[in-house]
Amino acid sequence: MRFEYLSSLIFFLVVFLLAIVLIFLAIFFSGLARIGKHKVSPYECGFLPYDDSRGAVEVQFYIVALLFVLFDVEIALLFPWVFALGRMDYWGVRSVLIFFLILSIGFIYEWKSNVFDWGTTLPKKL
Repeated sequence: MRFEYLSSLIFFLVVFLLAIVLIFLAIFFSGLARIGKHKVSPYECGFLPYDDSRGAVEVQFYIVALLFVLFDVEIALLFPWVFALGRMDYWGVRSVLIFFLILSIGFIYEWKSNVFDWGTTLPKKL
């Protein structure tokens, strides 16, 4: 009974040791002596921003983020259907096709409304 989880324990120990080794290798090969003031700045681009970071953000960024979350969740819902596709009957396949149809109609509507157009700040018909 005590050896049931021995393989899991060995797996976690190997993963833990591998993570430690990889962290030390990254530190060793990264060249800590080359760290300058631009590398430790809080922004990834390496220079200070021109404006205040608490300024107004365009609505387009929020719309695209919301659409990403929406489509990401819908795609995640498709995974159980993919694995059960061989065992589905007519009604299961029909429900998947209806789901794809609704998803496609929503995507086409967003495409036609210019939601994905970065040249404008707001979509034309949303």
